[in-house]
Order: sequence, then C-alpha cells, then structure tokens
Amino acid sequence: MDNDLEKYTLGEGVELIAVPAGRFKTNEISVSFATELHPQHAAANALALRVIASVSRSYPTPSALSRELAYLYGADLQPLIMKSGASQVLSLGLTCIDDRYSMDAQSIGAQAAALLCDLIFHPRLQEDGQFFKEDVNREKEQLIQQICAEENDKRVYAYHRLEEEMFRGEPCSVSRFGTAEQVAALTPADVREALTRLVETAKVVVTVVGSCGVGQIKDLFADAFSAVSRRYAAPPVVAAASAPEEPRFVTDRENVKQGKLVLGFRVDCAPDSAFAPAVRSAADVFGGGPYSKLFVHVREKMSLCYYCSARYVRAMRAVIVQCGCEEKNMEKAVKEILTQLAEVQKGNCESEFASSKAGIGDTLLSVYDTPQGLETWYLSQIADGDYKSPRTAAEENSAVTFEDVQRAAGLLKLDTVYRLVSAKEAE
Repeated sequence: MDNDLEKYTLGEGVELIAVPAGRFKTNEISVSFATELHPQHAAANALALRVIASVSRSYPTPSALSRELAYLYGADLQPLIMKSGASQVLSLGLTCIDDRYSMDAQSIGAQAAALLCDLIFHPRLQEDGQFFKEDVNREKEQLIQQICAEENDKRVYAYHRLEEEMFRGEPCSVSRFGTAEQVAALTPADVREALTRLVETAKVVVTVVGSCGVGQIKDLFADAFSAVSRRYAAPPVVAAASAPEEPRFVTDRENVKQGKLVLGFRVDCAPDSAFAPAVRSAADVFGGGPYSKLFVHVREKMSLCYYCSARYVRAMRAVIVQCGCEEKNMEKAVKEILTQLAEVQKGNCESEFASSKAGIGDTLLSVYDTPQGLETWYLSQIADGDYKSPRTAAEENSAVTFEDVQRAAGLLKLDTVYRLVSAKEAE
C-alpha cells in the first residue's frame, strides 16, 4: 500500500483512508458512498444525500445545523455528488480548523466526525420512520435548480449528451443527479429507502486529511456501522466495449449562440491497468494543454474552434474531445482532430511529449498543496480496488516512454460525434 496514506477496514465494504498532513490549518473529513449508477436510483440517492446534509434529529432545521457549524469555528459542510465510470459517488464532507487552532485544546476533528455520523445515522424522521415532507420538498427544489443550471450551461449539457449517446444502455449514460422529472416525482418514502440502501449496500469510505487524531474517528464509524446489517455490493467497473465500425453522428438543434462539438473515443484499457498512465499522457499530448496538437493546430493555426481540448476519463475507458465551434467549421474540425490524432500515433509529437511529461508531473504534485485537493484525489479512486498517491502517479508518469504514448494513442477509436448547433441554421 502507498506510504502516503493509512487504510483501515471498519466493516464489510467500509474503510477509512487517513492522509496525515500537518502543514495545513484545516482538516478535511468526509464520508462517501459508491454505488451502481442506476437510472432508477440515481435521483433518489442524490436527494437523500441533500436531505441528510440539511437537517438531522439533533439539528431539526437548517438554521440549527448552521449554528452547530458556526460553533465548530465556522466548519463548512458540503454534499458532493459525482460520477465515476459506472458508479455514483455521494459524499458528505466537512472542512474544519485543525485542533491546534482551537480554544481550550478542543478536538474539533472528532466533533466534526461526530456531526457527520449524526447526520447519516440519526436523520430527522417522523414517527412512522419517514422523512418530513417539508425537508424533502426543500431539497427537491434545490436539486432541480442544480440540474437545470447544468442544462443551461451548454458546454456541460453537450458533454452529458455525448455520454448519453455514446454509452446508451450502459450505466455511464446515466446522470449523477437523475433527471428533473425523476426528482420531482420522488416521495419521502423513496428518499428514506435510498438512504437505507446506501448505508447497507454501498462501498463506504471515510476520508481524513490533516493532522486530527484518526483513532477516535475510526472507532466512531466502526461502532456505527457495526449496528448496520450490511449487504455490501461492490461498485461496478465499466466493461470493455468496442467502438462501432463507423462512428455515430448525433445532432441537436437548440437556441444556442455558440455551437458545441464533442467527440467520444473508446479506449481499450482497463481503469486499473498499468498502461493507464500512458493513455493519460497520450490524451494530454493530443489535447491537454497549450502545447498539445489540438490547441496548436485546430484552435490556433486553423482557427476552427474557440476552444478544443481532450481529456482521458479513465473510469469510463474513454477520451473525450470538447470544442466550441461554429456549425460551418464542424466538418473541418472533426477531420483535423482525427488528423492530429494520427500524428500522435505516428510519433510526430516529440516536443509535445516533453512538455506534457513536465506538465502532468507538476499537476499531480500540486495535489499536495491543499487538503481539499488531496481529499478529491482519493475520492476519485473510491471505485478502484486500491489507492495511489499523487506521488506514485507522478512516478508512473515519469516512467512513460515516447513509444508508450504512440501505442496508447493507437488505442483511441472514435465512437460518437455529437453536435449542438443553432436552430436558426436550419431555417
């Protein structure tokens, strides 16, 4: 196991990851659930997390919970809903000051962990064991607003539409929030059932980043989960899938000022493969930074796009290219993007590779700069079988060779091309 972290098993499918870091003034403590990204459960899971992040039996109103956070020196509580391949990851996290800065040597970290435990295991319920309708409706409205905000951000919307089309019928196609219509239809009983299902079946990871004592926190959650009848179901891993012989082309016409072009490439590389760092490097050389093929040629030299970048989505076995592009330039842009990929596959990218290796290394090591960065880093690996530190990832990046990048680029196979263009163009 990586020397940068400590891992403890607290129960079946329940573990604690401690990342000692005494250089920060704050600690990050979170409890995260990883479960299958299921179209029938995603919305209820997301709403359940929001409800328990707003009230509990001990703090029956949002204002009461806010007062407790203020008492903990202004601790910040944040619910986070992520998508990691075929998994939905729901995290309840607290940022609190390090114990060294508290008055009277209070153990703020332990109190913050106790608050998280209270929110999860002692929710505010009616006598019949169901959530209060007013709590569900309040958070339902907020979640629907969040979904609508993403739909209004056309760059995000286009990316999600590419996922829907490219991974149709697969868990990766499902939104991490579910749909607004699904959220609107949820009842308090649905939300209560979702919370029970998460606590009993999901993979659970308690993450502690900072210098607060881990012993108390470990015992607290071990005791809490010992009272749960666990039916653990491991998070699913995205199965290998081949791209079609001919790429799929999908076009949506809406009232947009700037067209969006998104290309999805399948990558025949398992998320936990030792070759994954090479794929990350290939994607970066292809379109990761100002030195990349897509930036220099598609954006700068040919001026086909307002922006053009590629990102390796390891958990989905995919590389996604996103462009802001006028409809009249989209055909040329697709052709040039594929031309630049071919250049990487041929090995015509020595200077880009040198810049990429340095850039990726610096980015990975910068994760150590903040406790939030470290927490997010390990949270992104919750569905994996093991955890790698940023330092280990940087070492893997250093070991990637020029020949590895060529071979990795050869694994990219175009699956789907999605275009979001103005409805006026069709008139």
